[in-house]
Amino acid sequence: MSAIAAASAIAFTGAALAAALPGGLTLAPDPTGVIATFNVAGAMDLGNPFFRSLGSNGRSCATCHLPAEAMSFTPAHARQVYAETQGADPLFASVDGADCPGTARADRAGHSLILGNGLIRVGLAIPATTEYSISLVRDPTGCALRLDPRTSLLTASVYRRPLPAANLAFLSAVMFDGRETLAPLTTPSSFTANLRADLAHQAIDATTGHAQAPSPPSDALAQAIVDFELGLFAAQYADARAGRLDRGGAGGGPVDLASQPYYPGINDSLGADPFGLPFNAAAMSLYQAWGRRQGRRRCRREALQQSAAEHQ
Repeated sequence: MSAIAAASAIAFTGAALAAALPGGLTLAPDPTGVIATFNVAGAMDLGNPFFRSLGSNGRSCATCHLPAEAMSFTPAHARQVYAETQGADPLFASVDGADCPGTARADRAGHSLILGNGLIRVGLAIPATTEYSISLVRDPTGCALRLDPRTSLLTASVYRRPLPAANLAFLSAVMFDGRETLAPLTTPSSFTANLRADLAHQAIDATTGHAQAPSPPSDALAQAIVDFELGLFAAQYADARAGRLDRGGAGGGPVDLASQPYYPGINDSLGADPFGLPFNAAAMSLYQAWGRRQGRRRCRREALQQSAAEHQ
């Protein structure tokens, strides 16, 4: 933990910051203050299938999506867990928790990408019908392109940070490349139903892929995971210098974020709001109250200075 994070964590325990904390918050220090995950349903339900191992390698969704880390995980977390378990934790399952598949858990050098950058490996099969080819220029891990012994298809290893499993109610696509967006998230009338369907499909794919489940989870389990995820919001909660970001009428932090309205096309800058509402150029107003307060203080200070000058 950095000195700033440590100082902010200490400050956060003080009465000024800790007063009247909303329920459902999970707090953790970060390099500039305190980050928080807010569960609209209240305390985290650790009995939800999100926290259960549904596969064969001991992983759950929470292996890579931690409430204390804004529903993802950091390289520092990976290094700490590796040091504590010597790589035996499910996070380092060789299916994608190492630089290359099949890497021994005790091979620290073979886990350089997850330990150094928090990267999970994703093996993408290259269909035989593609109209392009991939050429290796540099392959430091030695497994950038391999034949999958199960499918005999050329498989490319790519690496990514796990996306936060929070703030999903604002998505316009599921996954970095949108590959889990089976139902489009572009129309207000179908947005919620399509988002739930896409997230359920993602949960099933993650269980059979990352958790190596021999069979997909039931629809009921997938929907329970989606219910939980859609109630999660994460954001910076306190700044080491400014304090809590929701004080003094400001709208920072995950609690206010959870109440933000959203639909596809909201406040479209080209005038294509699906409900015909005009573009609002002043929509970014989370900290407007702080600006007004600064202005009032400045006016009072100038008035006092003028009064003092008049009475000299």
